[in-house]
Amino acid sequence: FGNKTRRTLVRTALDASGPQTLLLPTTSLKKIRGSCPVTATNSSRSPSAGDSCTLVRPPLWPPSRARFFSAPGGMQSAKTHLKADKGGQSLVASVPISKGELAIFEKGEILNHPTMHSIQVSETEHMNCSGDIIYTSHHCDANALMVPTPEGCSLVALRDIGAGELVSFDYDTTEWDMSDPFDCLCGSPKCKGRVAGFRHLSQEARDAMPPEHMSAYVKRIAKQAT
Repeated sequence: FGNKTRRTLVRTALDASGPQTLLLPTTSLKKIRGSCPVTATNSSRSPSAGDSCTLVRPPLWPPSRARFFSAPGGMQSAKTHLKADKGGQSLVASVPISKGELAIFEKGEILNHPTMHSIQVSETEHMNCSGDIIYTSHHCDANALMVPTPEGCSLVALRDIGAGELVSFDYDTTEWDMSDPFDCLCGSPKCKGRVAGFRHLSQEARDAMPPEHMSAYVKRIAKQAT
């Protein structure tokens, strides 16, 4: 997750509605007064009902850094979980997921540059999430669709997905020019070989991609490039 040094403090306050979590950049924490459950991520201290504090931060977040935040480790879905494999971890379905059903949604931070795990939203905006969704595998014949917006990223099933099945999407459907291209080994008859972003696809591969599988940004810029 980009710029981790600005995302190391979490405040958990207990009130009538239950625990409330607020993520703060370390550079924005001016002063803590009272007994406040604000701790570094490597601390084991837990809050108690009597804790209270006052936080002071600058009036504006740096606009080029972020607009949306999720808790450390991102968000999880009851429909998916992570499974260790030889490549690290992958997102798999915990329960059967029907075609058209939302598998997982995550908020992240908007960056003005791409990263290995970001999803492109516009020419200058890239949604950088930090939770389970970043472990979604690429597949040239994917079973899910990534829908990026400035509010977050959604994975929607393109077909029925069985419990325990790997959840995947085609990276070329959201990225115009990937920051970290790679050679695909998905093994599908539809495998494109090199995955580097829609801009690098052959005309045959572009024509074969259903428009409804493309993100709004890729669909628009691909139309402009024709």
